[in-house]
Amino acid sequence: IRVERGLRNDRGALIVSISDYVTQRTGLMQGDLIFAINRQRVASADEVAELLAYSAGRGGILVYYERDGYQGRTSFRITTGG
Repeated sequence: IRVERGLRNDRGALIVSISDYVTQRTGLMQGDLIFAINRQRVASADEVAELLAYSAGRGGILVYYERDGYQGRTSFRITTGG
């Protein structure tokens, strides 16, 4: 998968499915590899889910990703219903 997608990072979580709404709000796309959240490296989808759940309602979330061999970052907030 790394070679096919031109990815440099060997660890992270590959986005295999994402809604248009989330893409519009975050800039993340199907095929992106998330390799860090809030400057903490991640190695699996479970780690991404844990960090996103922990960060919900706590302020901004900074996601580092790789797309087609290029690294980028995006920030957003996850609000919780109250």
